[in-house]
Amino acid sequence: MPQQWRLYMYQRSREGATSEQLEEELGMPAEELEIRLEAARLCYEKQCLVAGSIQS
Repeated sequence: MPQQWRLYMYQRSREGATSEQLEEELGMPAEELEIRLEAARLCYEKQCLVAGSIQS
């Protein structure tokens, strides 16, 4: 899955998109979507924490 899709999925989720909406948009089974969404969430949130601690 391209990096842009992960970012798109993460952003859409943060904006309030439901799993059903994302399943339709991406044509992905619910189980795979949830796994990839959680991985993206952990990755992006960890990057924000690291970037914030470097800037402080």
